[in-house]
Amino acid sequence: MLMHSNGIIEDMRKHDKLTNNKEMMSWLDMNASILHTGFTEQEILSLAETSNKELCWQCPHDNRHAFARSAYSQYNAKYKCPICMGILIIAGVNDIATIRPDVAAMMIDKNLARTKGVGSHERTEFKCLQNPTHPHWNEAIREIVNGHGCPECFNEKRKYIRRAKTKEESIGYAHPEIITGWSDKNDGTAI
Repeated sequence: MLMHSNGIIEDMRKHDKLTNNKEMMSWLDMNASILHTGFTEQEILSLAETSNKELCWQCPHDNRHAFARSAYSQYNAKYKCPICMGILIIAGVNDIATIRPDVAAMMIDKNLARTKGVGSHERTEFKCLQNPTHPHWNEAIREIVNGHGCPECFNEKRKYIRRAKTKEESIGYAHPEIITGWSDKNDGTAI
């Protein structure tokens, strides 16, 4: 057992010291952790890699991604950077307005565009940018990000994309020049 000057007890028998975990040390923001915890550098380095003490971390892939979580949470996290994964949203870094301004433009509530990520399951109201007369609709943000759009526009397009019921209705019959040479097996005749 190790007793810190502020009374925090760490059981060093169960887990390695933080300094023995090279991956965690590459993420640790020592200066921010000292300011955040009030610990000295030596006290932080003596913590177990599974300590419940909250420290500051910085993503090695993007230096704008700084966050605080316990050493235990960082040690056990499936995704080490919650900002890269869209779990923690930072305006101007990984919010919808920054990552997908086209989706943000469709949102009625513009404040959500700065507080939600592109993977959000939250439903909100959207407007059609192609035709302002179309009614607003509610949908999960992630569905719009994944390509869903205005249901009215979709229904209008679907009217023209239905399967031809007769040979005369097919586009290939009406416009054989479109499909001539479409594949190596095409002999150039209309269908």
